[in-house]
Amino acid sequence: MKPISEQIKNKPVIGWILFFATIVVVFLLGILASSILERRAEAVYAYTPQVKHSQFEPRNDVWGKNFPREYQSYMKTKDTSFQSMYNGNAMIDMLEVDPRLVVLWAGYGFSKEYNQGR
Repeated sequence: MKPISEQIKNKPVIGWILFFATIVVVFLLGILASSILERRAEAVYAYTPQVKHSQFEPRNDVWGKNFPREYQSYMKTKDTSFQSMYNGNAMIDMLEVDPRLVVLWAGYGFSKEYNQGR
């Protein structure tokens, strides 16, 4: 294989392709570096705490003043009536669904009560 300098002398198009490819890569790296610096600058101002509290503050509502979105999603966990495609919070008595399980598990505690795992 010939060195790259000889290949460029024989076919100058290869040199131009390498030149423009280098320009594109440097441009994309510049955009990436700019984005990283911009996000770091945003982080300084976007996440300033509104309420000062100690590191060991146990009350969720105090933390919720500094992190409202996280606190709202935490408060949604109080809703226990949610039922998803995979049954969510609903408890299903598997012995009603399939009575043959009573015979299968005779002698075990499962034969008296067996609820699907949540």
